[in-house]
Amino acid sequence: MIGSMAMTENHLTKKIPPPESIGMRSYAIDSHYVQRYIIAEGAVANVGDIGLHLKAT
Repeated sequence: MIGSMAMTENHLTKKIPPPESIGMRSYAIDSHYVQRYIIAEGAVANVGDIGLHLKAT
């Protein structure tokens, strides 16, 4: 999709304000792990997850 701006993590985490909108929709951030590996304790660890819990305003 091509538009006049691209929303980034900084918009989602409210580090920078979004521009004026013409519509609004709410949904979860679609993020995917880049890699999985086993840590020294034998558990699985993931790389690439955003993992933030943001409050709605």
